[in-house]
Amino acid sequence: MLARHAGSTMHARLDIRRWEKLQRRIASKVDAVTVCSTLDRERLGVRNAAVVANGYQATSSPLGKVEIGRPPTLLLAGALSYTPNADAARYFVRDIFPKIRDRIPDAQLRLVGRHDRRAEEMRGEGVTLTGYVHDIRAELAHADAVVVPIRFGGGTRIKVLEAFAHRIPVVSTSLGCEGLEVVGGRHVLISDDPDGFAADCIRLLTDRRLRGGLVAAASELFSDRYRWESISSTIGELAERVSEDRRQPPITRYGRASPNHSVSSGRISASDGAERSR
Repeated sequence: MLARHAGSTMHARLDIRRWEKLQRRIASKVDAVTVCSTLDRERLGVRNAAVVANGYQATSSPLGKVEIGRPPTLLLAGALSYTPNADAARYFVRDIFPKIRDRIPDAQLRLVGRHDRRAEEMRGEGVTLTGYVHDIRAELAHADAVVVPIRFGGGTRIKVLEAFAHRIPVVSTSLGCEGLEVVGGRHVLISDDPDGFAADCIRLLTDRRLRGGLVAAASELFSDRYRWESISSTIGELAERVSEDRRQPPITRYGRASPNHSVSSGRISASDGAERSR
C-alpha cells in the first residue's frame, strides 16, 4: 500500500514537471499568454504572461435578499462529476453540514450541478441534489449563502463572482477564493476547518448586519474589478499592445531592421484558470 502511494506521488510530480515544461514551450512561441490572476502569473513564471481576470456579467436586478429564508438555504453549485467539486460537496455534507443542523435544525443544502450515481450517497435530511439546471437564477434567488468548500484544484471560481454580482454572501475555503482580490471578513468569510466553516455559515444565517456588510463590500469589489465590461477593455488593450509590438521592426546585431520588415500577426495563448462549469 505504501509503495503504491509512493509510486502515485512520483507519477503526479512527473506529470507536473511535464505540464510546466509544455506550458513554457507554448509561451515561448506566442507573443502573450493570458492568465486569470497574479498568482497564476507567478506560478507560470514566464515573462510574457498577462493577467486578464475572470469575470461575470453585471446585473441590474441582483437576486440576493436581505431577509433570511424559511427554511434558511445554502447553495453549493458546480458539476459534481468534476473531482474537486465532488470532494468539496462530500466534505461539506459529511463534516460541516451536520454541525450547522445542530444549531439550525431546518437548514437546507442544495447541491446544484451535474452528478453521477456516486453522488447519490450525499442525499439525506436537508440535502437536495438537483442535477443540472438550465437557469441558475432560481437557485440563486432562494439561496441565503453560497458555500465554496474547495480543498484542491486550480483556477478562479466563477461561482464566487456570481454570488458577488447577485449580492449573496459567501463562505469559502482559502483555496475556494484563491486568485480573487478578496479580504477575509470583508468580502467573504474564509475558513479551512470544519468547525470554523460551520460557524461562519451559522453566522451568515443568523446575523443580518454581517450579511449586509459582506455583500456591500463584495458588490463594490465586483463592480470595480470583475465586471465583463471592465475586463473586455483589458483584453482589447492587450491585443493592441501585441499588435503594436509586432509592427515594430526587430532589433538585429546591426541595429533595428527596416520598417518594411515582414512580421506575422500577433498570437495570444490563454492559460485556462477557470473552474469547471455546472
